[in-house]
Amino acid sequence: MQILKPMTVLATAMAFGALMAACGSKDAGPEPGDSPATAEAAAPAAVQTSYKEACKLTMTAPDAREWQTHWNRRGSVTMGEGPSTVHSTYWAGDDERQALIDAKAPPLEVSCSVLDANNEIEIAMSIHGRGRLSEADVPFGPGTYQIVPRSNDESAPKGFWVWPLLYGGSMFEATSGTLTVARFDDKGVAGSFQFEGKEQIVGNRALSIEGTFDMPCRGGITERKCSATEAIVD
Repeated sequence: MQILKPMTVLATAMAFGALMAACGSKDAGPEPGDSPATAEAAAPAAVQTSYKEACKLTMTAPDAREWQTHWNRRGSVTMGEGPSTVHSTYWAGDDERQALIDAKAPPLEVSCSVLDANNEIEIAMSIHGRGRLSEADVPFGPGTYQIVPRSNDESAPKGFWVWPLLYGGSMFEATSGTLTVARFDDKGVAGSFQFEGKEQIVGNRALSIEGTFDMPCRGGITERKCSATEAIVD
């Protein structure tokens, strides 16, 4: 099994954004770097509710930091996503769902990120089991799952990966933790996570993060079974 590099993951997201643009997404809204207050002021009345709180993150190592991330229905110009998103094969239409499964898309993916005033990443993480977990491993509903290190070894314990995991210009990898899914339905997903990790490549700092998330599915061409009130309708 091939492990995706961070830039590969970002390139995939950019390709998704290009596909959404080509299909003529109907909604409009603030730029991704806008603060929630600026976003609400700039947004047309029809999409005032499309910018909402998504993830709350608390880091205790290597630094003591807290962040509140946001979900944006419009998505960002560069990546086709808002700063924080959720995706699932369960939200796809029948034809799209099989294509996603064949492409080893994860049954659930939770991404939380924060951009600074210059649209540079402060922190970014994606919790998923791409190519490793199937719908049989992650049912459509509540559940508790282990967060494990990435591995090419098919005999390694199954679990969710946190990858990419970027903070302060450095790359980290989660080594252990827990993902708790409290709600997972046709409208979105909510839950919490906690994990420990370590710095990669240029250092060996320890990392500890816990957080909560609550986001709707986004709808559109790859999530036709999403029934969230905030969802895009194509």
